[in-house]
Amino acid sequence: MKNQIDGETLTCALIAHPAAHSLSPLLHNTLASRMGINLAYTALDVWPEDLEAAIRGADAMGFLGLNISVPYKEAVIPFLSGMEDEAKRLRSVNTLYRSKDAEGFIGANTDITGLKDAFDTTRVTIKGKKVIVIGAGGAARSVVALLAMEEAECIYLLNRDKDRAGRLAAGLKAELGYDKVTVLGLDEYQQIPKLTGEKFLCCQCTSIGMYPDTEHSPIEDPAFFAQIEAALDVIYRPVETKFLRMAREAGAHTDNGLKMLLYQGVHAFERWCRLEVPEEVISDTYAELSRALTHKTSVVLIGFMGSGKTTISKLLADRLGEQRLDSDAEIESRVNTTVKDIFAVRGEGAFRAIETRILRELAGEEREPFVLSTGGGVPMKEENRSILHEIGTVIWLKTSPEEIYRRVKDDDTRPLLETGDKYQTIVDMGNARSEDYETAADVIVTTDGKTPEEITEEILMILTSREAA
Repeated sequence: MKNQIDGETLTCALIAHPAAHSLSPLLHNTLASRMGINLAYTALDVWPEDLEAAIRGADAMGFLGLNISVPYKEAVIPFLSGMEDEAKRLRSVNTLYRSKDAEGFIGANTDITGLKDAFDTTRVTIKGKKVIVIGAGGAARSVVALLAMEEAECIYLLNRDKDRAGRLAAGLKAELGYDKVTVLGLDEYQQIPKLTGEKFLCCQCTSIGMYPDTEHSPIEDPAFFAQIEAALDVIYRPVETKFLRMAREAGAHTDNGLKMLLYQGVHAFERWCRLEVPEEVISDTYAELSRALTHKTSVVLIGFMGSGKTTISKLLADRLGEQRLDSDAEIESRVNTTVKDIFAVRGEGAFRAIETRILRELAGEEREPFVLSTGGGVPMKEENRSILHEIGTVIWLKTSPEEIYRRVKDDDTRPLLETGDKYQTIVDMGNARSEDYETAADVIVTTDGKTPEEITEEILMILTSREAA
């Protein structure tokens, strides 16, 4: 079932900072689609000083529920009307849902149950194991709580800020009666006793190694990894962090945070919608998330101005869980002036030269796959067409002149349409560019008579079939 947003659509969102690279929108929109629920989910990047306003605003606008991520899992608590016992005990909230009997949101922590479900799908057992945990933030709080409840033999808690780690250990003792935690600084890992005949489990709970800073690990000593039997990194983008790569190369079993994300999301979704998600839907959703993470080719949208590149690129990036880029916005950011001013002061020729340079930079940068919305004139140069293919799969959003005119006739921000007869200009420019668009495109998608959601769904199906081929 494809979700059609309308006046009856239920709304949920992630509140985080940053939020752009989260897979949560793909996760929850997939669950909603598979379950046939008219629900839309998005990610909202909220600055710390705006957190209370964001929560109050979501409540006032009737949001069904929210996910809360870094760095707000504790900061959000004063703005809630109630909390589940586990969230209250841990002082950590990642899910907000509406109570039937009270105004505002109830806070829950689905991280622990999500983590437990994720561990249950692996061959890793916790009971009786010696465990190293790196980090002392919100993710680490959930991890050590689970380790305590599952009767880990002992925990070595490593963190740059030992005082923060000490507070976490003290809280664990007060909340769960677990007192087998040794606190060390991150650079004191060599003080962990060497084991004979057994190895440690290790859970990496910091943001070190997360996209885009993928070439770092909190510990990079091969001797440390030689003592690890199994390693979990709560990060899922990239699929394999440097920490996991070093653990794998040392012979450890490794898992990233994708299953933890999946299961904590399922438990949140079940609270919002007051239902139980079937296992087959969970499996389908995990496959969709995995596909998005292993999808290694960026997507490039080309087409005439007004063809829908901006709207479709936003929807597509949301569904793929990828970053969205806009070639004109990249130009403005990197040369610190507007496209309109470049045209006015330096002319179209100078703009096209800058455009090509920026495309070349994008093609050469090491980054995760992204969705790129391009300016209408990008495919006109042979060099640009070659660069676009280096970047990824090129999709032409083919739109009739009549439809283009309907969309842009009242838009006065487009320098190339500042003519007496906009419609004829659109026809003439479209005819001049059509062959170049077709030459540049790997895929052609017609847009007339289709909603943005229908176009996005069609593109996703095409991408899936191309990757399976």
